[in-house]
Amino acid sequence: MDPEDIENITLNYTYSKKEFDYYRPSDFVLIPTAFITLVAIVADVLIIYVIARFKNLHTTTNIYILNWSLCNVLFLILSPINFTVLAFLEYVSREITCVWFGEILITLTGNFIFALALTFDWYTLNFCSQSLFVKIRRYYKFEIMSIWIIIVLLSFYICFHCILPIMHEWIFIVVTVSFVFMFIIQIVRLIKLKTSSVIDEKSKLTLILVSSYFLCWVPNYVLHSIKTFNDDDDVIAPELLVLCFLIGYLNPIIFILLLYYYDKKFKSSFKTLCNYSNETNELGSSFESIDIKSGQVTSLI
Repeated sequence: MDPEDIENITLNYTYSKKEFDYYRPSDFVLIPTAFITLVAIVADVLIIYVIARFKNLHTTTNIYILNWSLCNVLFLILSPINFTVLAFLEYVSREITCVWFGEILITLTGNFIFALALTFDWYTLNFCSQSLFVKIRRYYKFEIMSIWIIIVLLSFYICFHCILPIMHEWIFIVVTVSFVFMFIIQIVRLIKLKTSSVIDEKSKLTLILVSSYFLCWVPNYVLHSIKTFNDDDDVIAPELLVLCFLIGYLNPIIFILLLYYYDKKFKSSFKTLCNYSNETNELGSSFESIDIKSGQVTSLI
């Protein structure tokens, strides 16, 4: 790969070691974003654990959310923000950086595919005939497996073909297609609601979750759209790009709050998990007795 193909791949996509410090975004935006990234990872892991642990949450919608959260965890772990704070990027070779940032693009693509799959599932539940919905819903595990296969195949592809020169175009196309799909779904939904009096929308929380994800990534999409049609590296300040990523990374936190406050089963399961954790800690502490006279701690186990 030619050196000029790797010119733009740090947070503002400039990988020139001579210019790295100059283009490094301010710590005033890097550190808060890194913190939000870690909190978002914890939020996603909690969503995955709660849904996986409690059988009453093993619904089709929640299985989609679980896999979506898993894909997002991979995306957040690969995020360059934390590594930039630690000045780790300075020591990474160009080849590794190419694959690394490529994987970020693939997992981000996977996130949007899961969002669209969940939206389609919600649409068929509310606006398709019962027989058609049952037929489509029957293959939801196959759909989820297919999404992961696509992610794996694309991951192998970028190991041998660097897609960084078309990074902005890739993000622009993926997100544009996703937004168009969502826009069409919303238009059809509004038309059906206006023209029919028998439709009773179910699982509105699903639509709220998906919509919140898209809204969180709107600022980032706007900036990448600008970069797609303007090759000037100075057109967008690195700090602004980091702030847009920060907004996007907030989504898992919003997700878990929405699930907690608007999904009674999730809230109940989450409380059960917290109560179980507290009881375990209390039980663990009760297994130790303090011998006041001898001043020693004696284990009762």
